[in-house]
Amino acid sequence: HPPHRYTLDEMLFPSWGLHHRRARHISITLGVASSTLLVALVVPNISVVFSLMGGTASAYVCYIIPAAAAWTMAGRSPGHPIGIAAAAGDAARVRRARAGCAALLLFGLVVGTLSTATTIAEWFQPKPPPRGACDGPGRFVSPPEAS
Repeated sequence: HPPHRYTLDEMLFPSWGLHHRRARHISITLGVASSTLLVALVVPNISVVFSLMGGTASAYVCYIIPAAAAWTMAGRSPGHPIGIAAAAGDAARVRRARAGCAALLLFGLVVGTLSTATTIAEWFQPKPPPRGACDGPGRFVSPPEAS
């Protein structure tokens, strides 16, 4: 399974198991392909898609994934990467570490939300008319007509 199809299947149909597997596979594939085609047909400029993806993906990769990984690792004892819980005396250390993780996660959510909101707000800003090569300061002045 491609990761996006598997993720959508798990999110949309968590308790279905193998029930209607082929129908789910076909419907998810058609949904992803149709939504991709719709975006390609509706969005006139690919920079809009890149702006949205850049704003959300960079916040996710730079802040949210590291915070989630550090949150998971905060409760583990050093030297035991398999997942043995930290000793009871380390509870304060784990709380401090997880507080930092939560702060990083919230910061990532704020950055992602603001960058996405900024991109969407730019869509509604009036665009200046295109300028010609001879417009603006120092524009070309036609020579006086001969009489």
